[in-house]
Amino acid sequence: SMAHASDVIVNAWGSLGERLNATTGRPRVQPNLVSRELTTSDGEPYFIVKNPATRTYVRLAPDEHFLLGLMDGQRQVRDLVMAYLQTYKRLALRRAPTPRASVIRAS
Repeated sequence: SMAHASDVIVNAWGSLGERLNATTGRPRVQPNLVSRELTTSDGEPYFIVKNPATRTYVRLAPDEHFLLGLMDGQRQVRDLVMAYLQTYKRLALRRAPTPRASVIRAS
């Protein structure tokens, strides 16, 4: 099943829900995710991320995929916010999501 990207990626103000503090939590993606970069018919890049264990898929924009790549369980949410700001020169993502346990787990 295809989940909406907003179900996956923490926004720049970030909250992974009740289990993860918005600034000091350390989000970690589920292990063994498979990621593939694709292009829309208009030439816009996007990513499909699959969790083989749960057979779930999500579609991510490049900036969302960038954040997903930083969620290693070592960086705090505030580190993700700063990395995003440095890379994209803006603070907030387009969406304010709630993560799915199939892709991100709180730690």
